[in-house]
Amino acid sequence: MISLQSRDELIIRYAYEHRFLLFEHVSLLFKNNSYRAACLRIRQLIEAGYLREDALSSSGRKRLLRLTIKGVQLAKSLSPFSISHPNLLNEVTIKHDAFVTTARIKLCQFWDGQFIPEMALQRSSRNEIPDGLFIFPSGREVVLEVENSDKGKSRFCRLLNRWQDQPNTWLVLYVASNDSLYQILQRYLLGLKQKKAVGLILESELRNNESKIWTPWGLSQPFLKRVC
Repeated sequence: MISLQSRDELIIRYAYEHRFLLFEHVSLLFKNNSYRAACLRIRQLIEAGYLREDALSSSGRKRLLRLTIKGVQLAKSLSPFSISHPNLLNEVTIKHDAFVTTARIKLCQFWDGQFIPEMALQRSSRNEIPDGLFIFPSGREVVLEVENSDKGKSRFCRLLNRWQDQPNTWLVLYVASNDSLYQILQRYLLGLKQKKAVGLILESELRNNESKIWTPWGLSQPFLKRVC
């Protein structure tokens, strides 16, 4: 029998709202991103019946952390959202979804806005559905979009333009999964005439606390404010 701490509840909530976690996601919640400490606590949560490990069929080495029935029951009391938990996940989107979870965990360490995951947004009345959305006490919203592949400039710009007439959208924030994609997105964004602020971060820098927001105006703004 373990005594659940606030960090344990956060792990369970993240696993619920994103349907799975990776070991490295949990390590981001520990001091110095300690993988060893994260693994120890994960084992304790597994033994307590809240988490289970699933192997990806496409890669036996990659282990997903998913909630048990007991974990889901607890998570429902911790989360304001209702998220379905199918037995099988779409392995095609797992890599992208894992990047989204990393971005959410790290940004929540800077910002105090409420994060709404994509699956919750899909059940809402919103017409436009990003990978995630931060809503701040001021009413401003930051749209989170994680890019894991080059969609081409025309499609990228078309998807970006969805947010131009959204009154509460304050920033559209792109997270690029690798250096080459980061450079491609920079080229796409340069010279665009946007009503809304748009920013870009490299996922590895965000994960390692080295992140600054790049904008088309040549600014490199560090995360200094927790409230937008």
